Amino acid sequence: MTTQALQTFLRSLDHGAVRQDTYDLEHLTALTPAERTMAEDALLHRARRDHDRRAILSLADLGVARAIPVLEAIAADSASPGAVWANLALDRLGADTTERIAHDALSATSFIERFAAVHALRNHPRPVAFNALVASLDDPTPALRSEAYAALLDAFGLTPLVRTADGQPEFNAPLERIHLLVASPLESLARRGADEAGRFVRGLIDGKTPQQLDLIYQPTAPADFGDALAAALLDPATPVPVERVRAATGHDRAWAETFLVAQLAVSRPRVPAAIADLGLTWALDALREARRAIGEGDAYANELDTAIARLAAPDNPGTP
Repeated sequence: MTTQALQTFLRSLDHGAVRQDTYDLEHLTALTPAERTMAEDALLHRARRDHDRRAILSLADLGVARAIPVLEAIAADSASPGAVWANLALDRLGADTTERIAHDALSATSFIERFAAVHALRNHPRPVAFNALVASLDDPTPALRSEAYAALLDAFGLTPLVRTADGQPEFNAPLERIHLLVASPLESLARRGADEAGRFVRGLIDGKTPQQLDLIYQPTAPADFGDALAAALLDPATPVPVERVRAATGHDRAWAETFLVAQLAVSRPRVPAAIADLGLTWALDALREARRAIGEGDAYANELDTAIARLAAPDNPGTP
């Protein structure tokens, strides 16, 4: 006679939200060892028969070592819908599947598979993982690029450099500025961010320190600098503080420029004029990309056209 807990668990295998990574494993805490084996057998059956993602990941979460041969067989079948998940499960069970996960991060067909593989690589500070994460910064999906960048910071132990002393995000930090670029929907900015990330990764691999690579935030602006700029962009009645940005230096100036240019992805009025006022010729590609996405006759399109003309003028000393 099986207990109610086991019966509930076995019934739950036919239910549950598809987006859940695993089945509901809470019921297993009340099982006897023999019942626990029966529950594991049910998961193994589903993994073996259906290559079921939730069964595969449930086996990993439960630490079922006897599942390893089944998972290896699934992982070896490149056409299997469970291959990516089997590699991740094997990794959690202690097998060395880093190279396979790195391959999945770049070649898996679905976004969720690539995202899961990228996320797992943060726990593997090895060249094969670094290379895959840098390459993932070219993924077409901003959310995955953002995850790959965060995974890179974790893998190199750099995450504390984007946090304040009390654990809050340090938005003006150099590494957060690069993250802002990487995660941008604008291809020109994402490419710029990926290039910067690639440079500091190469530097770290070559033995340089974060200090030598200028990755440690050194504030030079007043504490309200970032908030004042963000608030001005949200309130049409508040002038964009161009002169405060112009007067800023170092990391704060670099962040402010990037923050302004990143707003082109959301068509925020007055931003193109501020970019032109500051002479940010490096933003021309982003301005042109934003302009291509907008039809003729739009008021914001006129703002973009004017800014582009100003920055691209032959007498502009910064024109590329």
